[in-house]
Amino acid sequence: MEIKGKYALITGSANRIGREIAIHLSKLGVNVAIHYNNSKENAIRTLNEVMSNNVESEIFNANLSVESECLELYKKVNASLGPISILINNASTFRKNNLENDATLVFFESPKRLVKTLLVMKKIYPSTRRIVICREMTKKHEEVIRGSISEILEEIVSRDIKGEILSLIHISEPTR
Repeated sequence: MEIKGKYALITGSANRIGREIAIHLSKLGVNVAIHYNNSKENAIRTLNEVMSNNVESEIFNANLSVESECLELYKKVNASLGPISILINNASTFRKNNLENDATLVFFESPKRLVKTLLVMKKIYPSTRRIVICREMTKKHEEVIRGSISEILEEIVSRDIKGEILSLIHISEPTR
């Protein structure tokens, strides 16, 4: 299929992969509709780079989680640029998580590194932070050890732990 001169709508093309797809297609002569939701400045930067490849391009804002905005986006692109021949659904949402909110970290750990990992956890989190160590999950000798980082360190430091180890630590302080 010859794509030069065709019109492409790339959702989420202000940033990351969508941006790179838009730029690449413009180098191939494809006219690009650049969609963004919250990243207008990045969409403008992408637009400038795309247009430097001598193709038609515009930016379009829409919240794709709202059906009416999806339909309106399609209509606006068709009316403003031309009929969409290529549609690349790249838009995504990201939940911000700086590990200071309600999150649980899960570590698949070697028994040889378990004590060292717990010592690192003890430096980062209060030694009273509760964790769970699971050994040999779903197997005959399954074992679950619960307690604070200090309590678990005290219990396992003298043991010869073997098998697969899974450690879970809740990031936020428990609420009571």
